[in-house]
Amino acid sequence: ARGGFACLTLEEYADIVVRQLEVMPPETVIGRLTGDGMADSLIAPLWSRKKLVVMNTIDQLLYERNTWQGKTVV
Repeated sequence: ARGGFACLTLEEYADIVVRQLEVMPPETVIGRLTGDGMADSLIAPLWSRKKLVVMNTIDQLLYERNTWQGKTVV
């Protein structure tokens, strides 16, 4: 977009999260994978308003790839 920036799609975001989880030690506690933007001031990405959809998308991708947090950690 002219003068702006491109937001990640939900699928792109989930892919990044899953790839990062794979290299994160399993004993690392993750406090948050998604946040709560204020609805009246959130410009984008609109998909981020639907926390359950975001979490389910990440969970489904983990399942489809047969992967988990720490999978690549030696």
